[in-house]
Amino acid sequence: MGVVWVIEKPGRSELSLTSLLQGDVAVRAFASIKNFLKLGRMSAVKPQAIVIHGDDFPDDLENLEKLIDIHWPLAKIVVLGTKPIHASSYAFWIEKEGFSQLPFTLQRLLNMENREESRFIVLGNLCLDFEGNRLRTLPEGDWQHLTHKQAQIMRHLIRFQNRFLSHEDLCNEIWKDVKVSPKSVSSHISRLRQNLSSSHFTIESIYGGGYRLVNQDSET
Repeated sequence: MGVVWVIEKPGRSELSLTSLLQGDVAVRAFASIKNFLKLGRMSAVKPQAIVIHGDDFPDDLENLEKLIDIHWPLAKIVVLGTKPIHASSYAFWIEKEGFSQLPFTLQRLLNMENREESRFIVLGNLCLDFEGNRLRTLPEGDWQHLTHKQAQIMRHLIRFQNRFLSHEDLCNEIWKDVKVSPKSVSSHISRLRQNLSSSHFTIESIYGGGYRLVNQDSET
């Protein structure tokens, strides 16, 4: 069963999103944005989707979506409303006529998340969007754009965290049968070190021509 958080004001006799979703998913309701941010950040359970009743917070939607992207970057955002309001490109919009279809829409989104779970890789305070070729430090770091090769290297380093990866290991995985000079690989690694500067992680160079991703906090 999926975990869904709902943000809507209480006392609604009809079109209550919380009531609509009960039984289909595990629902946690928040009556205000203030409580959502305070209690949500204390929760050990992370939501797979966050549903917002847009009519309750029409002037706060844009900032709310940005806050969700900072603190819960893996959660799907669903905005419902009776009139057209702003929704970002990463939010799913449902008009009033489609409210009754919300449980089915959410199940489709959650199933999609399960199929695409490899897109986001989270390690400590690192979040790699492999398909989007970008990296960020959680919870408030900005997305940093990577080249496709850098995203592939980062994914491989995360997968084998703390393990020594030789130049040949990286080339065989990332470049396959194409010959690549150590200088070219080193250039990509240098850029990734800059991207990691605000995180707990760094890429160590190993004598003999290799690298490993290490958590600096765990080694102090």
